[in-house]
Amino acid sequence: YYSINFELDLKILNALLFKKKISLSLPFIHNENNIMEFKKWNFDDALQLNRYGIPQNFMNAKSMTPDIFLVPLLAFDKCGNRLGYGSGYYDKYFNMLNKTKKRFKTIGIGFSFQKIDQLKTLKTDFCLDAIFTEKGFLNIQ
Repeated sequence: YYSINFELDLKILNALLFKKKISLSLPFIHNENNIMEFKKWNFDDALQLNRYGIPQNFMNAKSMTPDIFLVPLLAFDKCGNRLGYGSGYYDKYFNMLNKTKKRFKTIGIGFSFQKIDQLKTLKTDFCLDAIFTEKGFLNIQ
């Protein structure tokens, strides 16, 4: 993802991955159908703001399905439940991807102060595989 507001800033990590020739992508939200997909992104590509003010690539960028997803969050718990911005884009995408049997990992990125005891969840909420904060890595079993 491309960091906004007070999310953990990934620009240095993204630049390093790009320099090491690791493929990067960003979420892209289609205005006409509210579907999210991922578009290939080079660190130095120009970006546009979507309707939420989040930088994303352009429509003509190549679609891709990453193997590892770094996911922003507002809050999380020890079970890997995540609170996002409330639209469910990541949950819908990961649940759809699960149906294809593609193997992938999801890593929530946030700050340790965002951890809470327990989040209320819905059947459609997708549980993360791990959480990374400034204090370390939490692998979810």
